[in-house]
Amino acid sequence: MHYALFSLAAVCVAASSPASALEYAGTCRGASATITTIEGIDTSRARVTAQHSRPDALSYCHYSLGSAEGKKTPKAAAVAACADKFLRDAEALGPITAEANCKIGKLSTSTGKWSNAYSFPIAPMCGDDNNQAIALFRVMCPTYENVEKSD
Repeated sequence: MHYALFSLAAVCVAASSPASALEYAGTCRGASATITTIEGIDTSRARVTAQHSRPDALSYCHYSLGSAEGKKTPKAAAVAACADKFLRDAEALGPITAEANCKIGKLSTSTGKWSNAYSFPIAPMCGDDNNQAIALFRVMCPTYENVEKSD
């Protein structure tokens, strides 16, 4: 219970700061994004909207062209070109959204190209993007206690 109250306090402090301080968690294969709006925290209609920023794109490209490819440091020009393309593609897809019903443990995530739905508790894992869903649900529903399945 203390953890839930601490989490709620942390989210409230973060939400009172500029929205760009909050991260829309990335997937194991994809970039994180910057939350631009958040509303209805801990309600049956919690919602966040996010957009990929240049720092998000640079971080993703540095990883994908570097350690993901077994290289120590990718070339700066390649990272910049990758980030430019990433941001063009992200802009074409539009904003990323997540909606949660914190009362019954449901979450949906979507963008112009894909959507996913989750019912909590779920097992943490990269497959099916569960780690991203868990991170987002904890931001949106900080007092929900049964987020992760224990095996």
